Amino acid sequence: MKIDHSSLQSNAPVLTRVKIEHPRPYLKMIRENGFMIMDMHVHTRFSDSFTRVTKLIRRAAKLQIGLAITDHNEIKGVLRAFEIKKHVPIIPGIEISIAEGPHILVYFTKLEALIHFYEKHVKNNKTRDPHSNTDLTIAQLMHAKQQYKCLVSIAHPYAPSYANVPKNIQKGFVDPYLLDQTDAVEVLNGAVTRKKNQKAVAFAQLLGKGITGGSDSHSLFETGKVVTYTRAQTISEFLRAIKRQENFVLGKPIGKVKRMPSLAKSSHKHITYFFPTIQQRYEQVVARNIRYHKPIIARKMNNLKNGGLEFLKQPLLVKRRLQPIHVYGSDSKIRQFWKYRKMKKRRAHALASAYKKSNSA
Repeated sequence: MKIDHSSLQSNAPVLTRVKIEHPRPYLKMIRENGFMIMDMHVHTRFSDSFTRVTKLIRRAAKLQIGLAITDHNEIKGVLRAFEIKKHVPIIPGIEISIAEGPHILVYFTKLEALIHFYEKHVKNNKTRDPHSNTDLTIAQLMHAKQQYKCLVSIAHPYAPSYANVPKNIQKGFVDPYLLDQTDAVEVLNGAVTRKKNQKAVAFAQLLGKGITGGSDSHSLFETGKVVTYTRAQTISEFLRAIKRQENFVLGKPIGKVKRMPSLAKSSHKHITYFFPTIQQRYEQVVARNIRYHKPIIARKMNNLKNGGLEFLKQPLLVKRRLQPIHVYGSDSKIRQFWKYRKMKKRRAHALASAYKKSNSA
């Protein structure tokens, strides 16, 4: 899977699998090449956002892209979008906050299938905070998805806190075998940093899964900042192409400062349910981490008791070994040392840039 981090060029290739760059200059070129373009992760006022569906569709029509409305544990936004008669392709979708912590995106080819899935598996598993974690486990979700023609994608796998998928796997909270049953990984999310998106690309490669991308917009201006595109005429063809790994992702993270209004809106929606969900949050965030770290701390304490004073001496030996010159030497020696340090840093940067160029080539 090729990642292109090159500077913006008018003749940049549209067939780069994952391109972290602002999409707007490329959208016309992508359309002219016969691609269907979708922002596959947007939120409306029916979950933790205040964006109206009418304005969202108007924005998509202006950008000439389609949308996958993926509200948290809710489908009212999708239903409202299908009521509005606009020439904007809509993927029926939902973002499920599963009981273990991670978020999973589920996309359907038909609206009826989404409604049936929601009524049967999501509606009765909501907790006191309807926009947060449900009681639906990943095992139940993977079992339920087999009954539908749908695409399942792991949303923002390197998100902070309990939504971080690799950390949940490492600590044993999520069974990695169940994640093998997913179809794709969201490798480009507008709400997380460039570095975390690059890690998500590596995670998708490790699992051997397809890729998706979306802005994760909670404000109108964020919509269309990350898009997924492929050659398709219908929604079913579009989702099939993602499963076959024949699609492309283009976009740029929005940035922490620009996302401050969105975070404020999202927090305002969640703060209403803060006190009723304290017990649930304690179990998901604090209690299970205490259970995980308790045996590790006990093992370290046993090593300290058995090792005696040797355990305390070890850090001091490391410090002595890393000390390159006598701190209280002459001024000339200290100057020489800092010059040597700067030279090493320059060499390291030069080697790193050469390595990146060779890889991109």
